[in-house]
Amino acid sequence: MKLFGVEVQAKKLGVLIDISGSMQPYIPAVMEEVFKSFPDADVVFMNGCGLEDWNTALKNWTQINDEQQKTAKENKKKFIGPKSMPKPQVVRFNSAEASDSPTIRGTINYGGFRKDYPDLYDKLARRGNTWMVTSFSDSHAAGLAFDQFARRKVEAIYWFADFGDPVVGPAAEEAAKLVLDNKMEVIIHSTRGLGKAGDWIKQVNGKIVQTKLEK
Repeated sequence: MKLFGVEVQAKKLGVLIDISGSMQPYIPAVMEEVFKSFPDADVVFMNGCGLEDWNTALKNWTQINDEQQKTAKENKKKFIGPKSMPKPQVVRFNSAEASDSPTIRGTINYGGFRKDYPDLYDKLARRGNTWMVTSFSDSHAAGLAFDQFARRKVEAIYWFADFGDPVVGPAAEEAAKLVLDNKMEVIIHSTRGLGKAGDWIKQVNGKIVQTKLEK
């Protein structure tokens, strides 16, 4: 089987996709290619593409958020934003938790995946093996997707993102070990180079998709 010209030896594929607003225009083409060769693929969506220890991600987010609240108070402005970051978890794509994600329901800046791509959203929501990693993009929780793929015994992982988020620390090392111990293939498809994941991709002997997608 091939994905965007890259040979994939595995029969069972796990797919990890960044569903943040900037990446959504690419998703229809990605899913068309995936389902052409792997109609039964396990699919996990997440906001962003970070892979980092939860405690570190939470600490960094809280520090920045506290500074923003402090600045707003000093400038006598109302702070608009969350006061805390929920701990991420893997949920069904058609669940209430997934539907409440800004990437799905939309924000003031974009319509959201359900509104902008209704047919594809419905198709994915009807599948029994489509999931969503909850919480903010700053949770950097791709490790949960890798754990899910290991439990589901996938043989290869296709990861589509822009790789602009950190892929570092204990969580990244654990994910790499999981990939290598289970002899999983890793296929990387980026919209703008290997970004912050370059070292990790080399560690897991990742294959690189060269196909450039148009929005």
